[in-house]
Amino acid sequence: MTRSVTIATSLYEENSGISLDSVGSIPPGLTGILYSVGPGRFDIAGKNIGHWLDGFSVVSSIHISEKAIKYIHRFVGSAWYRGALIKDCIPLGGFGDHGTHTGRFPVNDNANMNLILRRGDLELLSYSPHSIFVDPLTLLTRGTRSRPGFLKGMDRYCIACPHPFLDDQTGERFDLLLSQRDPSGYIVTTTDASGHCRLLCRIP
Repeated sequence: MTRSVTIATSLYEENSGISLDSVGSIPPGLTGILYSVGPGRFDIAGKNIGHWLDGFSVVSSIHISEKAIKYIHRFVGSAWYRGALIKDCIPLGGFGDHGTHTGRFPVNDNANMNLILRRGDLELLSYSPHSIFVDPLTLLTRGTRSRPGFLKGMDRYCIACPHPFLDDQTGERFDLLLSQRDPSGYIVTTTDASGHCRLLCRIP
C-alpha cells in the first residue's frame, strides 16, 4: 500500500504563455529557451503520494528574446498521470511503493527527473525504462516510448540513471543502468545514431 504523506504544495493549473516583466535590457547572449522538469503535483482525490519522486511531472520553459520573456508550464501527459485522473487515486508502481525496494521496479512513465533536447524533441527521463517526448515550443506531450539504452529484458531488473551522456560528434548516447539481478552491478550501454543499442561494459 502506498503511504500518504504531505510533501509539498501541489500545482493544479497549466498555462500556455505568460508574459513576464523585465527591468533593464536583455543581453543578446542571453536569448533562447530555458527548460526544466520536475515533480509538480503531489496529491489526487485528497490523498498524497508516498514519495516526492512520484510527484506528477510538470515541464516548463522560459522563452527569452531581446524584447520579451514568456513562461509556459504543462503537466506531462504520461499514462501514469492520466490513469490517476481517470481512477481518481494514486496509482501503484511508484517509487514510494514497498515493492520498488524489494526488487519489483516501477513501471510507470512519470518522467520527472531530467530532460534532453534530441532531434527536435524534448525527451523527458526518470529511472524507468520509458521516455516521454514533448513538443519543445508548446510543451504538449507527443507520446511515451521505450527508453533508449535498455537491451531486451533489462526493464525487468534494471533502473536507469536519468542523465545519459550524449556525444555530439558521433551521435552516440551512453546510458548507465543499475542491475539488481545476480550478479548485481552497473551496466553501461551505448546507442548509435541509427538507434542500435549494444552493451558497452559491466561494472561489478
